[in-house]
Amino acid sequence: MSLGSLKVPQDLSRIATGSTKDIYKVSENVLAHAGQRPSETSSKMLFFDFSDRISVFDYGALPEEIPSKGLHLEVMARHFESVFQKAGIPSAYDSELSEKLGGFVCRAAGGTTKLNLHETPKNSQTGLSFVPLECIFRWGSPRGSSLFKRYPQLKVGEIFENPLIEFSTKLENYDRLLSDEKEICAVAGFSQQHLENLKKFVAHVAQVLKNEMESLGLVLWDGKIEVAWDFDKNEFCLVDALTLDEIRVTLKGLDRIPLSKELARQWLSRTRWGAEIDLVKAQGIPADKVLKQVLTLPPPRLGPWRLEVLSSLYGAFCEALRSRSSKALWYWVRGEGRKPPRVYVSQGAGREAALVWRLQSEGAQIVEDPLQSDACLVSMDAELEKGAVNSFQEDNLWVWAPSREAAQIEWSKIFGREIAKKAGIATPQISVDPKAVEPDSKIFANPPVVKFDGLAAGKGVVVPQSWQEAQTAYKNLSPGGSVLFEEKLEGPEASAFFGVTTKEVVFLGSAQDFKRRYAGDEGPNTGGMGAYVPSPLENEEARNIWQSWAEATVEVLKKEGKIFEGVLYLGLMKDLKKGWVLIEYNARPGDPETQGLVFFWPAGERVLLSFLGLDLTAPKSPQRETEQHCVVLSLVHPEYPAPPQKQLHLPAWDLSSFAAQESVHVFLTKSLQGRVAYIVGKGASRSQAADPIFSTLIECPWKSHLEWRADIL
Repeated sequence: MSLGSLKVPQDLSRIATGSTKDIYKVSENVLAHAGQRPSETSSKMLFFDFSDRISVFDYGALPEEIPSKGLHLEVMARHFESVFQKAGIPSAYDSELSEKLGGFVCRAAGGTTKLNLHETPKNSQTGLSFVPLECIFRWGSPRGSSLFKRYPQLKVGEIFENPLIEFSTKLENYDRLLSDEKEICAVAGFSQQHLENLKKFVAHVAQVLKNEMESLGLVLWDGKIEVAWDFDKNEFCLVDALTLDEIRVTLKGLDRIPLSKELARQWLSRTRWGAEIDLVKAQGIPADKVLKQVLTLPPPRLGPWRLEVLSSLYGAFCEALRSRSSKALWYWVRGEGRKPPRVYVSQGAGREAALVWRLQSEGAQIVEDPLQSDACLVSMDAELEKGAVNSFQEDNLWVWAPSREAAQIEWSKIFGREIAKKAGIATPQISVDPKAVEPDSKIFANPPVVKFDGLAAGKGVVVPQSWQEAQTAYKNLSPGGSVLFEEKLEGPEASAFFGVTTKEVVFLGSAQDFKRRYAGDEGPNTGGMGAYVPSPLENEEARNIWQSWAEATVEVLKKEGKIFEGVLYLGLMKDLKKGWVLIEYNARPGDPETQGLVFFWPAGERVLLSFLGLDLTAPKSPQRETEQHCVVLSLVHPEYPAPPQKQLHLPAWDLSSFAAQESVHVFLTKSLQGRVAYIVGKGASRSQAADPIFSTLIECPWKSHLEWRADIL
């Protein structure tokens, strides 16, 4: 880096290693080499060597580095100093010496405690004394701003006429916001008048930066600076360097995409690791070393795609400064020429085939090795129960799926009921008492639904029509583990799906699933014979209820120490007497509902990539296409759901023609023993969505080998 321009780097001694730069003391020999005689200056000079490291959340440097970041930061720092110089803002930066040494050089500020503005500190060789405050200026309230916690009346994207000036501690174990002016003066060691002068100084810097950003077509939202008191000139001045890492900016008209390392914070804050840091900080454990000791997880690796995005962002910002135009940043937003992100999807059935198809349509490259991916998506219930996500996270892999502990809401129906109760969600009456299947016990007025507590591939639920059937169901299910008994309700069912990060609970859509094997909802339960998307019962009132239940569930799990991230599935019933009740939780996308959901979502929206942290924007609900419907039809082995005795031999079926079709698609399961394939149709109504399915069945070479429920169409 810039140190290479010095002919005598051995004369530089490193005095500090920060999260984003190393600081070197410039010796008298180096000054002499630069043509500056030691007698000409009594100043202690520092050389900043900007690194490629990245730091977030006071954690310290992350394991990975952003290529070329240091070079870009130096360009930015020197550019901003030239802007400050033109505006007459005092600074410790030495432009002449920086030019000679080929880097960023500034005077050091002495003092590590309170100021005494009437007496120069004895340990100061520069006439500068550091002000132990971080000075924060805010020009508005962008998305994700901490202002909303203190000023809930603010609106997202609101612009202030004048900058809001705030201060936090700088020399304590962690930055603490100071709200009382007397405390600010006490911490800094100066008078109320000095504080007013400091506010004016910060406001001046903020205005100059705002003007500079506006000249480039950018919006400056906030920033932070560090200052010192110059005893020789009796004024405040800037110390340290200002770069893109100290300000928050966006393109004008595109405030949803941060143009700084705020983007990395946005990605990481939505992970379980980021949420753990929030919880630890809330307990008052902020110091870097202590923070790392108490966290249960290492930071997820950013991966090649995110690192390239961040590196090119810093480069585009430097180009914007050089060209005095935001064109380079708009080009960066469009991502033209950028390599696709790589995603690993746990292999499974038709649901996973649909997820892979959707990810590819959003621009992802699917890889078979999770270690070669930028993010992993786990959607198999058995893998979640075994803790596959935990293992991935312990290996620093980026995963969007619930941990084993959070997924317990699915693999233990009893635990799920406990969470729902704490969340205040309406559920059927339940019991775990084996006597519940005995009519004389009077636990239930009618034979209860019998459910296996653990995973059962959608086949662990029996809805008996008599007490004898209930007793038989219990005898069949109990050898495998605990059993839950549930009040039998009457009414139509629906499924609601939510994409969950540690910052959002986003509605993804609804569906009606068909579990029974035969037409008219007869026969045994299956994994799913088909689905409608959206559910015929979905309306604004229902969505509001479902949303509140999903948010309450996630919040209760968080309080239980089980941070949920991934897809949360609510199995619902609109009981004829009780109204909406929760029947079950799933901790993953549904099957076959997912096949309909991903086809229903508008083309071009990066729904899954945003949740995986592989998009520039935060996750949001897919746009509602009210005139669109999807129908999913499962093609199954004739003996399904029983274990097949007869082996299938299916002729070849060329599916390549479906790739470009917008009204119908076929997803395969890679199995010939249960559900073999799914045909998904889309149309302006359910009947129109079924039309392309009929057409596909007519041409399907498997139609004489497989069965389906004709009444779904």
